[in-house]
Amino acid sequence: MKKRRGIVLAAVTIVTAASLWTTVALLAIAGVETAGIDGGSEAIQEDAAVHSAVLVFATELFEQRDDMRVGKAPNLDDQIVLWESGRHATVARLLPVEGERVLVAEAGRLDLNLASVEQLDQVLGRSEAVVSKRNAHRIDDVRDVLMQFDQGPIEATDSGGICQRLTVHAHEPNVQQSGDLRINLDVPWSEELAERIRSRFNDVITEALEKILAENPVESDADLMRLILSFDMPPKDWADAIDAFSMEPVRYRRGRIDINAASAEVLASLPGVTADQAAAIVQRRDGLDDELLATPAWPFIEDILPTEIAVDFLDRATVGSWTWRLRLACGEVPGDALDTVLQDARVVDVIVDVAGEQPRIAMMRDITMRRQACAWPGRGDQLPVAEGEIVEPAPGEVLNAEPAPGEAVGVESPEPADPNIASEADTVESIEPDDQRLGRWRP
Repeated sequence: MKKRRGIVLAAVTIVTAASLWTTVALLAIAGVETAGIDGGSEAIQEDAAVHSAVLVFATELFEQRDDMRVGKAPNLDDQIVLWESGRHATVARLLPVEGERVLVAEAGRLDLNLASVEQLDQVLGRSEAVVSKRNAHRIDDVRDVLMQFDQGPIEATDSGGICQRLTVHAHEPNVQQSGDLRINLDVPWSEELAERIRSRFNDVITEALEKILAENPVESDADLMRLILSFDMPPKDWADAIDAFSMEPVRYRRGRIDINAASAEVLASLPGVTADQAAAIVQRRDGLDDELLATPAWPFIEDILPTEIAVDFLDRATVGSWTWRLRLACGEVPGDALDTVLQDARVVDVIVDVAGEQPRIAMMRDITMRRQACAWPGRGDQLPVAEGEIVEPAPGEVLNAEPAPGEAVGVESPEPADPNIASEADTVESIEPDDQRLGRWRP
């Protein structure tokens, strides 16, 4: 009897131990699955924060299009509050992109697809590789040409790298400061054309222009500038004609350099401009009034450039940029201390395009781990050029960003009437149907 009891006791012990092990195993599996769910949930929240921030900043840029039409740069809050949860708030902060600037005008850079050979030689030192690449197909990313130069992807995208002088996103809507389409004079004269000119100027100028065009056809913007110079008009009288007319029958003019934003190095690539003149343009523009900054003729009005180069210069110059590069970090902070360091920050580079009827994203790249890539001894510049280049902000960038008043997410993308597309009654010139801007998606 005792022997049988011992066997039963041993069996019970074994079954109990097995049950405990099964319970432990099930708890462990449940813990792993829970951790996986938590991690997935956090990733979704991080993605939502980034996309919400991009939407808010893109909308704020879009709402400042009137300023862009007259050559002004937009302004954004340094920090926005996306949402609050308990004691924490999820915020987005703008970080410096170049120097102390949190917004960089893409039109202040040289467009690889449209720059002349002379411009490429001036900025890059040589042009053969770029010309060969773009003759084969359109260049969609500045980094596509890095292998042809001495800088790797890390160095090239760092401060002072060649990527800070180049772009593939330089374009602008072909509109006047008022938002109306520019008037194309390279069409047969008609009452419709006369009415558009009359609405911008007056009867006297309209009648005079009809007679002039009958003897001196204008087929390009350069022809228009030659016509203006033939009448010995002083530079201060060029502005209205430059703003009102364009012989490019396209919705978006591409490849022009924003002289209000470009560096001296890029300005010196414009036809006829010397290094000293480019430096003078950069120095002078900060002290100019809004009326002067609204016309690309201002370097001639200010006697920085000679009128002899006006034809070629104004054919490649503009004022105002419609595509903007920014860098933002998203993360959590205590709700009562919004200026503290971000926890688990995600950092992205974004190019926002507001040239069309609603904002769209031309580029977005996660750069959270960039600092680690740069610190990888002897290996940083051997990393492949890939879409997911990753960077982490310097501690000072996140710690020292001054907060601005919070702003909630949920801003809807505006859908105003497109100022770049004339109504049927206003259409004189044919508008290019295809949109050649580079970009991915709309927020």
